[in-house]
Amino acid sequence: MLELLKEREEKLKSALPKLKNLFKPQEKKPIVEILDGIEGIKTVLNDILNVKQDWYALGSGRSTQILPYFVEHWQNQRQKEKIFMRALLNQAVPAIKRSVELKKYKFTEVRFLAGNYDAPSSTWIYGNRVVVVMWSKDHPFAIRTISDEIAKSYRDYFNNLWKTSKR
Repeated sequence: MLELLKEREEKLKSALPKLKNLFKPQEKKPIVEILDGIEGIKTVLNDILNVKQDWYALGSGRSTQILPYFVEHWQNQRQKEKIFMRALLNQAVPAIKRSVELKKYKFTEVRFLAGNYDAPSSTWIYGNRVVVVMWSKDHPFAIRTISDEIAKSYRDYFNNLWKTSKR
């Protein structure tokens, strides 16, 4: 009987490292989603309202070209929810026009990046999410990444750009 117990003990010892690995916390992989069309972008905007955390927007000011009525209503809802927005815009005409509109809203700060280029996309950072919105008139879409690590990295990047931007 002792021999049988020793044999089982050896088997258990050899299996123990594998069992321990089963209970290790698994590395969290980022979640990546494609949100298609205007409805996909509306989904992202509504997610910003649901997450209720500061919103950092690095962009082109094209949202009102694609979603003119929805964005106006959405911005009013953002104010009611007291979600703070920091926007870093380029100095192209659409972005400058958009900055004038944005400055009317509470809980909003706008600055400008150096250079006069027209970007076809925007990058939004909120909570643990990073979203790249492609503002194609024919087929807009968004790519959303959900990851604490990636969101923190983008927020740090945004804040560094913010320090060097113009009011």
